[in-house]
Amino acid sequence: MKRLVVIAAAVLIVGGLGGAAYAASSGEATQPTVRASAGPDFSRDLPAPGTMLYGETVTQSEDGGKTVHNWQRGQVAGISGTAMTVKSTDGTSWTWALTGDTKIRGDKEDTSVSDIKTGDEVMVAGTRNGESRTASSVTSPPRDFGKLRERLAELRENGGPRGLRERLADLPS
Repeated sequence: MKRLVVIAAAVLIVGGLGGAAYAASSGEATQPTVRASAGPDFSRDLPAPGTMLYGETVTQSEDGGKTVHNWQRGQVAGISGTAMTVKSTDGTSWTWALTGDTKIRGDKEDTSVSDIKTGDEVMVAGTRNGESRTASSVTSPPRDFGKLRERLAELRENGGPRGLRERLADLPS
């Protein structure tokens, strides 16, 4: 079990982040090729992280209640103090309610809604009730995000962090 957890973490770090950076820097969609030797292989059906635009997941609580979770990556088409419209590259536009509970993450520690401008690239996550979406978090990547993408692509091309593959191979079953 411990080996499976370590392998899953390695897949997320090397395959997921590296794949997103590589896809973003090369313009080509890629899929992680790291595979665990035990258990099902869920990664073969997942799209490369850099290619995902928006999505929805439904969760169920122990009492049977359901929550619809949405996320979207795109450009801010309009913003006020209480709402933001995001347009993905395929033209899909969703308007998100912004509340006092919405967490805003960006270049600096004290980022707020007023720091987000029309045209900014963002990632929004929240819930949907009917046709209304409420943002729980809005993330605007740092202006020098391209440097991080380049570094992750370099790590992917060179097989990940030094010695990671060897350490994973040496783990007991």
